[in-house]
Amino acid sequence: MKEAFQEISTLNSKTRLYIISLGCPKNRVDSEYIASNFTHSEINIVDKPEKADLIMINSCGFIEEAVSESIDEVLNAIEIKKETGAKVLVAGCMVSRYKGKIERQIPEVDFWFDTKDMLIEKTAGRLVSTFPYGYIKIADGCDHRCSFCTIPSFKGKFKSISEDTVLSQAHLLLSKGIKELIIVAQDCSYYGQDNSTSLSSLLKKIDAIDGKFWIRPLYLYPTEITDELIDTIADSGKILPYFDMPVQHASSRLLADMKRGYNKQDIINIVSKIRSKITNAAFRGTLIVGYPGEKESDIIELKQFLDEIKFDNIGVFTYSDENDLENDKNRIAKPAKEARKADIMRHQQKKSHMINKEFVGKVVSCLADNKNIARDYRMSPQIDGKIHSSGMTAGKFYNIKIQKADIYDLYGTVI
Repeated sequence: MKEAFQEISTLNSKTRLYIISLGCPKNRVDSEYIASNFTHSEINIVDKPEKADLIMINSCGFIEEAVSESIDEVLNAIEIKKETGAKVLVAGCMVSRYKGKIERQIPEVDFWFDTKDMLIEKTAGRLVSTFPYGYIKIADGCDHRCSFCTIPSFKGKFKSISEDTVLSQAHLLLSKGIKELIIVAQDCSYYGQDNSTSLSSLLKKIDAIDGKFWIRPLYLYPTEITDELIDTIADSGKILPYFDMPVQHASSRLLADMKRGYNKQDIINIVSKIRSKITNAAFRGTLIVGYPGEKESDIIELKQFLDEIKFDNIGVFTYSDENDLENDKNRIAKPAKEARKADIMRHQQKKSHMINKEFVGKVVSCLADNKNIARDYRMSPQIDGKIHSSGMTAGKFYNIKIQKADIYDLYGTVI
């Protein structure tokens, strides 16, 4: 990290910086950390690239579409550079994945920064860009070797960030008025297995911090959701009973080919166990359709699985044909993949609408994101629904009586 900032030491204290952060929340944490280091150097953050002396793109390299988006942003920045003379810095996963190649292909970029080995220090500052919620990255890398995923090839093995550093970041975000701490990593539930601690231990320590705020862990690998973790969430007044599970599919045959390490019944069992201990638990599932060898019968099985599990929300992605993945046989055409995605989303929308309608007439506790939008514990920002109301202040908690429900959102009045 220090070497990267030394590279741009020629920039003076009046330099204006514009940041584009692409991809997942983990990338946003890196962007906020980098931006904080720049602001410590008295570099000013601006809201338009045309105003900047330095344009930084924190890229995503997960799948082909993300790489294409990142490259488009880089090329756009280069066009602005031609007009304004701005410098261009490219960081993030695309740099890690294609290191040594992409630099030769886009020589107009002034600085390349591989964030793979960037460690967040205990004393690190943060420029928070998502008030009233903030993300805390607790690890990087992944020890799973799923056949559809490229992340381990450029992120490396799973590396937990120390509890002291995570707690320091939690205190820092709370001191800035953040009211929801969102815990992220490639696999949050794996936390501590490389340094003799656990996600439960970490969550308990964050939970013990004084004040009223929410804690929302994301990315919980189904078979790593332990009894201890379930009990920790059940016993807490701050850790939200929200289980974000990348289940990927319901076909045990495909799950085995994906090298997930579990089958459909394992997922059903863990969901049943959670519901037996936390009756109001909310579930979000992530799915992949169009995986090589997927059949129409697998889609039917997936729909039946959704009927049984009753996820509050799901995210559905189509399998991305990556050149550096091992599974290149029996690939499915893109139109067929997109049709299956749309089919599953339509199926789930009926379930989500039914669940939402159960809240009509009830009073729910919410956190306001702005004067008109709030969320309850079932709603993670950016990916789930929201609650529409009025007269609120961002960062404050409210009780809202729900009067109307649609597929994803609720509507109500502050009481």
